[in-house]
Amino acid sequence: SSGINAEYGPYAFMETFDPGFVCNGSDDGGRYSYEQQPEICKWNVKKLGEMFGLVCPSTNLEPIIEEWDSVYTSEYLRLMRAKLGILEDREGHGKLVEDLFTVMHETASDFTNTFRLLQAIDISSENFGVEEAVSKMISNCLTRQEC
Repeated sequence: SSGINAEYGPYAFMETFDPGFVCNGSDDGGRYSYEQQPEICKWNVKKLGEMFGLVCPSTNLEPIIEEWDSVYTSEYLRLMRAKLGILEDREGHGKLVEDLFTVMHETASDFTNTFRLLQAIDISSENFGVEEAVSKMISNCLTRQEC
């Protein structure tokens, strides 16, 4: 038999937004949950640094690890601004993203479709209406019974 087989292993994709969602079926403790990604990335960088430490002084790597949190946060917010179509870096964007994810979690919004719907809203159009935009977003949510 010939053909392409796409094997994803024991993984799943996040449908409705859940910060505690674990995509790895073998992760019973939530180590790789969505909300733990910054810390697990940092842990992976430390482990990579330990391997580099075998060929160069580890003192050269310590400053990189110390800067991890600020670099990660800065890059994460840059990517989220781009995903939301926000061109400028301003105070409060971290809170905006946090609030968006809170609403997405509380309303069981589809993770991918929420961003697609937001991107499809043309606020510069003469026909733009807040009610229509809100209606489209609500249609993306599950009811409490469906959760």
